[in-house]
Amino acid sequence: MLVRARQFSITHARDFLAAGCAHVDDAFTYPDLADVSEINAAGYGVMRGDCEIHCRGEVYNAVIESTGKRYFLAYIEPSGTRPPSREGSTSEPAPVVSDSPGSPISETRKSSAEGKSGRARIVKYMYAAFIVGICIWIVHSSMSRKEVRDGYDSAYRAAVELLSQAPPAGDLLAPDRTRFEHAAKRLGDALRASPDHPKGRYCLGRLYERLRCWDDALLEYETAIQLKPDYPEVFRSMGNLYRRIALPEKAIDAYREESRLKPQDYSIYLRLGDAYLESRRWDDAIGAYTKCAEVFSLHEVCSLRLGTANMRAGRNREATRAIADTVNRAPQDIEANYSLGLSYLKTGNREMAEAQVEVLKALSTQTGAAKAHEYAGKLADAIRNEYKIRSR
Repeated sequence: MLVRARQFSITHARDFLAAGCAHVDDAFTYPDLADVSEINAAGYGVMRGDCEIHCRGEVYNAVIESTGKRYFLAYIEPSGTRPPSREGSTSEPAPVVSDSPGSPISETRKSSAEGKSGRARIVKYMYAAFIVGICIWIVHSSMSRKEVRDGYDSAYRAAVELLSQAPPAGDLLAPDRTRFEHAAKRLGDALRASPDHPKGRYCLGRLYERLRCWDDALLEYETAIQLKPDYPEVFRSMGNLYRRIALPEKAIDAYREESRLKPQDYSIYLRLGDAYLESRRWDDAIGAYTKCAEVFSLHEVCSLRLGTANMRAGRNREATRAIADTVNRAPQDIEANYSLGLSYLKTGNREMAEAQVEVLKALSTQTGAAKAHEYAGKLADAIRNEYKIRSR
């Protein structure tokens, strides 16, 4: 039988290649391994046997080892003789291993080697092109992200500056409205490219609110809350906007969330009390104003609101006490003096109510405030109307 070298597990590959047997498919043994009795007799263990290896027209002496199933090349060296033929003739080399220049076998192997080399180069070039493409994509993505980030930062800073310069309330004049519309469009475009910015969403909502685009403002506020649930400033703006569009119950929910996030901010209870007052929830309003009045810096304004809530709830004596406390702390407060006169009127104390009219007139003379004169007239009209009704 013909045993090809590819069946060998070559232990001395360097010697084998140095001997000229680079093309392992050319090698075969002579005589057949079956004729090597020492190996053929081995069914187990490791046996050794000598043989010749014919490769590319040359003969090599070799030592073969066997485990009974596989053959291993243990040693090889040139023999210095011409190989015999496949049939045992010593005159001609075996034609199957002929590799003379120009032979079909040589040309086929040359073409095959060239084809493999070409395919290897193509694969290498494709891999290099892939790596270059990945690098270009990474660089381009980094540059694009930087451009988007810079565009957002610039639009956000411009919007914040515009909001800080414009009046906090009231309708916008035509030039200011144009500036706000431009700022809102610029920031909106930046947020479409980079949407995950809660501060940017909140700022855009404030721009829309100044433009009286209520639905757009609420949408931006809600998006900001989705991106950052613990954002008390957004809840405050939402509550203020809900009150502005006459939805006090939703304003109450927003202020409660703000209070949960900032429990030490007692000014929240002032806004919450106002929302309760607008929804005609007198007791809740009184509770919120009472809690607000616990802070000294907010005592005067909260006491006045507390008196108003008690007055609307029909608790006139409690209202008078709360408002009188405000007047004692701020005797020149025009609104407090007017409310105190109304509370006296509600309790039937006409004399004290008329005294408050005189106080308001005096404040108008002292301060030159037209508002004091206006409130004095309103209180005097209320007194006349009240007693005209009673006299009928």
